[in-house]
Amino acid sequence: MDERLEAPNEAPSGQPLAPHSTRRRILTWAELLLSAALIGLLAILLLPAVNAAGESRYRTRCQANLKQLGLAFKMFAHESQGERWPALSPVPGNWVPDLRSFYPDYCTDLEIFICPSHPDSATHRFESRESGEQRPDCVSSRYYVYTGFSLRDDYDAVTLHDALTSGDWEVDRDVDVQSPLPYALDLLNGPSGSGVVLWDRLSLDTSQIAHRPFGANVLFMDGHVEFRPYEPENPDPTFPVTSVSAELFGPLPTGLPSECAP
Repeated sequence: MDERLEAPNEAPSGQPLAPHSTRRRILTWAELLLSAALIGLLAILLLPAVNAAGESRYRTRCQANLKQLGLAFKMFAHESQGERWPALSPVPGNWVPDLRSFYPDYCTDLEIFICPSHPDSATHRFESRESGEQRPDCVSSRYYVYTGFSLRDDYDAVTLHDALTSGDWEVDRDVDVQSPLPYALDLLNGPSGSGVVLWDRLSLDTSQIAHRPFGANVLFMDGHVEFRPYEPENPDPTFPVTSVSAELFGPLPTGLPSECAP
């Protein structure tokens, strides 16, 4: 009989062999630890890229919303008396178009007023609290800001804001306003491309800013949309992505119907 068969637990040199199951168990734990370490390292390396890809996708959808709204505004103007653009919401501090004449003829889905990048987009809809149906009177400037005028800078914004919130153009308005305010959106032959029409709402509370890195998509009078970074410490910020804009138009309106879903 072959002697090797009679001594299965001895090595050829006469040294005892470790049981096969023990050797395999040690190897398995080593593999698991190494695999876990590699997976963790890959996750750390890939997470920023995944987040960036997701943010880019949502930002693109926000830009698409603004472009569609820009087209809807122009269609509205071409068919309205005097070629006027949509008026501002009658709710004080609600910086959105007056939906009574805009929905559903020019805007059939209120989801267009929701920026998917915003932290509230998953839970907040413009609908009835009870029925879940879309309600145009529930649309607010939680996601986008529209003033009814085309603004160029913080000075225009402050002047317009003060005039609208006071209820009288002449109250609290400087006599020597140098800015040609307002660039009324009902003047379709106005300076194309130079004025801001609509933008992602900014807030002094950075947790309420839709995009990371901080910034906002901006719609201009000529219909193009671009993303501008929000840099509060920048001594020469670009309107409307400024701290002044965030302070003026960032607070949410309080006059919406109580039936609106949170």
